[in-house]
Amino acid sequence: MGTLAAMDHSGSNDLANGQAALGRLAQAVRGRVAEHDLWQEIDKQIWVIEQIFGDTVDATDGVDQQLRRDCESLVGIGAPLKGILKTLGHG
Repeated sequence: MGTLAAMDHSGSNDLANGQAALGRLAQAVRGRVAEHDLWQEIDKQIWVIEQIFGDTVDATDGVDQQLRRDCESLVGIGAPLKGILKTLGHG
């Protein structure tokens, strides 16, 4: 009977240890999930920032291209304008 009592006591210790280990594991997993959620949120915010900067760069490129075309047009009319002003006596 002493052996049976010892086995019973050992089994309950194993169950208690197992339950404690599962509790620690559950805490670690919950912490890991929370960390993952935070990284996901950060990633979403980075994506938003990338989109804003991407749109800004696209808009800036469009303005730069328009300015380049305007400058080319002004340079293109420079020589004829100089001739007209010279003819009018202003050049």
